[in-house]
Amino acid sequence: MLTKMAKRLTIALIPDCSDEQERAMYEYGCELWLYTVFSTLGLVLIGTVLGCPFEAIVMISIFYLCQSNGGGYHASTHIHCFLIMAVGMLLGLLLVNTVVPFIAAVTALSASTAILLFFPLYLHPNKRYLSARRRTLEKRSRIVTMCIVLCVVVSVWLVPIRLFYVECFAMLFSAISRGYAIWMDTKQQAVNAEIENNSDSK
Repeated sequence: MLTKMAKRLTIALIPDCSDEQERAMYEYGCELWLYTVFSTLGLVLIGTVLGCPFEAIVMISIFYLCQSNGGGYHASTHIHCFLIMAVGMLLGLLLVNTVVPFIAAVTALSASTAILLFFPLYLHPNKRYLSARRRTLEKRSRIVTMCIVLCVVVSVWLVPIRLFYVECFAMLFSAISRGYAIWMDTKQQAVNAEIENNSDSK
């Protein structure tokens, strides 16, 4: 569905594009944009139904900032990606409505910050062309992470404590996403290396 909409949007916006490779690039960009818009609206709607629209927006914003600047796990389809995000957000909002010890939230924030700083960048296979800019991207990712952490820490004195818990969980979700993506990528590289070694030995 999104693919068809992206193709129609590309034709409407760039009707004179005759280069197939260039058109495919525009279609891919439009599809990502459409998915981001629809998934964000869907997540905010879920938060609104649960009576936590502002909390949902805060959680989505932090996750998007971490994901877009440092990378993270990407599901194989848009539906799977949305479901994972929806489940993660639901879990976070449900936890906020329970009695969460303050020390647990601080621990989650500290551990998440350490992971995001130690693993500042995961480049998805579709973005490996950015490898030459890795150092710059890692630096930017660390700066964004520290800015988010600073805002979260300051918010302890400025916003209700439940919102602080939401921010901590969003950071934890972001750290899990990036850590899992790096672990899966390392695992795949090991499998590929083993296949190469086996083929060379034959």
